[in-house]
Amino acid sequence: VKNIDEVYSLPARVVQNRSHDITSFFSVYPVLYDLSRKLHLFCANTRKFPIVIKDYLRIIKDNKFKKRSDLMNLNQTKALMAAKLADKCFDAYIVLVGLDGKRTCLCSPNADMNTYFDAASMGKVLVTSTLILQAYSEGLLALDDTLDKFFLNVPEEKKNITVKQLLTHTSGIVRKQFSREVADRGGDAIAAFILSVPLAFAPGSSYQYSCSGYVLLGLILEKLYKMPLDKLFYTHLKPQLDLTHAKFN
Repeated sequence: VKNIDEVYSLPARVVQNRSHDITSFFSVYPVLYDLSRKLHLFCANTRKFPIVIKDYLRIIKDNKFKKRSDLMNLNQTKALMAAKLADKCFDAYIVLVGLDGKRTCLCSPNADMNTYFDAASMGKVLVTSTLILQAYSEGLLALDDTLDKFFLNVPEEKKNITVKQLLTHTSGIVRKQFSREVADRGGDAIAAFILSVPLAFAPGSSYQYSCSGYVLLGLILEKLYKMPLDKLFYTHLKPQLDLTHAKFN
């Protein structure tokens, strides 16, 4: 990426094509971060989230960074966020802009710097997959370990699904909502329910984003460390990453 027009077009296109997941924004965010002269945008996730990003990138493109001193003039950003809030693209927002050691925070009326936002599926990246790789580094599992190593009565067609396939959404396991009654019976009941759902494809043959696959990874972690996933976050991740303002629910 060599110029601001590419910064505008590339991230917007990627985000628009993968609008189902806030993770897609964060995957292109480093490009935006580096090439927009360290302007920061943090915003709540909604179904219309890509529209916000495209509009924000348009503002960056139009400004062309002609005057560095003008970068902290956030009138267009204020107008954009107010308009999206009015259009119910999201319920609340925080925009944090930093430049040359100075920071400005724009907040909706119902939010401030102490407001908690649901990170949603970013938990897969920050918590579950990170802890799985910690367990791997500690020798507690191998990425090629199969489901039948961790769960009883795994159906034959699912026995050879690997940890790596769960991590990369290539297991064929698809999401199906389980009831509160199932959840109340504990992890083994949840696993049995997930494993009772037919596969979308043969393991390793295709890709389909799967929340249920990551639920299984969380259950594997609980078995390995003999503690619930939320406690693992507080003991194995939060202190090490100095996450002073984060909760796991």
